[in-house]
Amino acid sequence: MIDQWPWKLIWKTRLPPKIKCFTWTTLKNGILTLDNLNRRKLQLVNRCFMCLNSLESVNHLFQHCPVATTLWNMFISIAGINWILLQSVKEVVGSWSLREVDSPIKKTWQMISSCIFWCIWKESNLRCFDGISTPISSLKSFCVISLF
Repeated sequence: MIDQWPWKLIWKTRLPPKIKCFTWTTLKNGILTLDNLNRRKLQLVNRCFMCLNSLESVNHLFQHCPVATTLWNMFISIAGINWILLQSVKEVVGSWSLREVDSPIKKTWQMISSCIFWCIWKESNLRCFDGISTPISSLKSFCVISLF
C-alpha cells in the first residue's frame, strides 16, 4: 500500500534538516517514546516525563499531554482560530498544515507543529536524563523563538 500522506508539507519547510527528519520520524511513530521502547522489548516503566500522569506515546506526548495542549492552545490563541485536536499527530499535522492562512504567515504556520514537537522532545529529554524541568513560560518562549 502506498502512503498518500502529503510528506512535502514537512520537507518543503524552512526548518533545519534535523527537525524535518525528527518530524518525519515522529509522524511515522518511530521516535523512541517509552511505549515504542517497550515494544522493542526494553522493559521500562512507561510514564510521561512531561505530565507524570499518563503513558508516554507519540500521540500523548505531542498532543494529549497537558504541556503539549498548552503549547497548541498558545498558537491557536495567537492565530485566533477555532481548533479541535484530532486523534493522531499525523492527522493534526496534516490538517494544521493544509489550513488556509494569509500568505505572509503561511510558511511560518506550516512549521508550527514541527516546532512544537521539537520543543516538547527536547524538554522531555531534559526531564528524563538531566532531571531539569523548564517552566512552561520558558517553554512557550523557546517554542516561539524556534520558529525564527
